[in-house]
Amino acid sequence: MQGCLGIYVQKNLIKYAKVSKDRSNLKIEAYGVKFYDGDIEKTIQQIVKETYSFQLPISINIGDEKYTYSNVFALLKAQDLEKAMDTEFEFFCNNNNLNKNTLEYWNDHFCSHIGLHPDQCHPVSRKISSPSTEDRDKLRVVYSYVDKSSVVQTLQLLDKFKIHNVSPIAITIPNLNEALVQEDCLIVNLEEETEVTTIINGKIYSVDKIETGMGKILRFIEERENSIQRAYEVCKNTTVYTKSGQNLKVDGNEYLDDIITILFEIIDKIKEVVVRNGVDINSIYLTGMGLVINNIDLLFQENWIDKKCEILVPYFIEKTNVKINIKDYIEVNSAISLAIQGLDNKNQEINFDESKMTFQKFM
Repeated sequence: MQGCLGIYVQKNLIKYAKVSKDRSNLKIEAYGVKFYDGDIEKTIQQIVKETYSFQLPISINIGDEKYTYSNVFALLKAQDLEKAMDTEFEFFCNNNNLNKNTLEYWNDHFCSHIGLHPDQCHPVSRKISSPSTEDRDKLRVVYSYVDKSSVVQTLQLLDKFKIHNVSPIAITIPNLNEALVQEDCLIVNLEEETEVTTIINGKIYSVDKIETGMGKILRFIEERENSIQRAYEVCKNTTVYTKSGQNLKVDGNEYLDDIITILFEIIDKIKEVVVRNGVDINSIYLTGMGLVINNIDLLFQENWIDKKCEILVPYFIEKTNVKINIKDYIEVNSAISLAIQGLDNKNQEINFDESKMTFQKFM
């Protein structure tokens, strides 16, 4: 039986999920949230000890990654196609005063169904193809890139652990329910920041980072409670109400109005993302720390009355099992998605650990 410990690091807190795999069956063995004050290494050591994960590989999120996009001509030969993608990224670096020699990058491109063989769609092992939304003769290329020093610092800090995978959370989050997100949809990950992964034809179309996220809510409450853990508990005990449910509102939460104000700020920025990307989506799936706030999915639904708004539940969780508290599981969705990523040995092209990665990089 395989196993992996997924660890999602944010400012002041770490989410973790120990996931085992028996053939195609996944099971969550342990999970939780730990708060820390500067000493990430000590906290991860505690998690490893408490979950008995001493020999397990660890899959962790990369921080500070960015995204950019390009379009290349789809009918190029495989070698020319690869060169064109590299050239487009070089142009991007030059135009933005970036030193490509200090960057690692991953790219994925989406191919029109025009007879292009899948082996021509990616210079490494994994290939993803999808109809172009703009021009059937073009490929849309999505690049995720990060400063090399960021990766090195992460790996050096955690060199005593069995780090197996370092991946961007916005790319791994569809792992939670790949069958569910085959449609045109948004995955909104409400963590410290808000990350919006746009899925078109079942493939990642874009990733947008919104600085406003649950971090803003936590800091606001922490200033008054003098504890980030207390701020987190306040959020878990908060219920937001839709217009139709205002008569059910219970007094006593002095932070409710401010929490709702920040949530509406996030919602407005997500709407801007949808308009800016110019794509039509059918569904919105919510995940991340924001799910600790009760009824947050109803608040989103009220603001997208023509879309389906749901909480993103890992596909292998038994919804009908009364012994399972699904809300506890989805609280650590980000860590679960990273663990799944670490268990998939064939899907390592987004791994930013140089010793493991097989994605294209500029050197």
